[in-house]
Amino acid sequence: MTFAHYEIAAVKKLLAQGDQAYVLVMLLLAMLLGALFSACQWYEYNYAQFSIQDSTYGSMFYLITGFHGLHVIIGLVFLFISFHRIRRHHFTVEHHLGFEFSALY
Repeated sequence: MTFAHYEIAAVKKLLAQGDQAYVLVMLLLAMLLGALFSACQWYEYNYAQFSIQDSTYGSMFYLITGFHGLHVIIGLVFLFISFHRIRRHHFTVEHHLGFEFSALY
């Protein structure tokens, strides 16, 4: 995500075809990592040897990882929307606030 953000913010021209391809690849990589984390978390939830009702550890584990998983899923939505907006040339070097918000999130 940082590489894609740098490419948009640092290049002093409109996003050319090569720049756009690099940004899209970096966004796809970020989305792939987020999806991989969500899949690993789903697997861990299904095969954990404890539940939320077992102990304080179980309660805290599911609370903390659940909120982080929700954060990742919302971030994936942000990235997906930014990906499609970049493909449609909605962002320029001067006007990319929506992408900036997804990077900050």
